[in-house]
Amino acid sequence: VNEPVQRTLALLLAGHGAISFTALFLPLSLALALLAAAALHHGVERPFMRQNKKILLPVIAPPLRQ
Repeated sequence: VNEPVQRTLALLLAGHGAISFTALFLPLSLALALLAAAALHHGVERPFMRQNKKILLPVIAPPLRQ
């Protein structure tokens, strides 16, 4: 989510002068990227993981018996 957040923020701050851009871009881009990532995690990833927990295959397969 970093690139879309940073691109949008850069476009929004571009018309407000170099000092404002310099002072606001880094803290706002970090905060907004973290908020977007947290929202996606809670809104998309966690429900999907809970729903499909029973049908997921194990990460490491047990050794085959011969």
